[in-house]
Amino acid sequence: MTDPVMTTNGQTYERAFIEKWFQHHSTDPLLNTTVMKVVFPNRALNEAITDFNAQYATLKVTQQSVEDKELAVQVWMEETQSALMRKATAVQKVQESVQQVQESVQQIKLSVESLSDRLTDCDRSLISTIADLEGVRDAATQAQQVVLREKQDIVESSELLEYYVAVQS
Repeated sequence: MTDPVMTTNGQTYERAFIEKWFQHHSTDPLLNTTVMKVVFPNRALNEAITDFNAQYATLKVTQQSVEDKELAVQVWMEETQSALMRKATAVQKVQESVQQVQESVQQIKLSVESLSDRLTDCDRSLISTIADLEGVRDAATQAQQVVLREKQDIVESSELLEYYVAVQS
């Protein structure tokens, strides 16, 4: 591996391979899960590879024993495993952050629904109040009409009374 990169789910691949893969797929080739087509340099693994290559070259040049080469490989594997564990921890933290954001979004949705329900209740109350006010207005209009009829009756009665008084005199 010469140019290690990580996908958004924390898997490491050779850059050329994964970029070619992403030209035709939107899934992780190992896990077959959907991932964003974004890669990040895996610096820890790259450093481990560089260190290993440097150590291997030194071993090759100096013609050390097979045991030393195996030890170098073992050290390189331990360093690589350590680097991958750090990356896995970072990915886990990102996943936890995403979970927290999703929970916050859910709480916001519930709050919006609650506010919507309250607004609906207020609308119903307002409509009921408007209907009540219209009823009061109609009752006031009817009362005015009754008062006008009674005035007319009084005026007519007053005119009749004047006529009778005039006829009597």
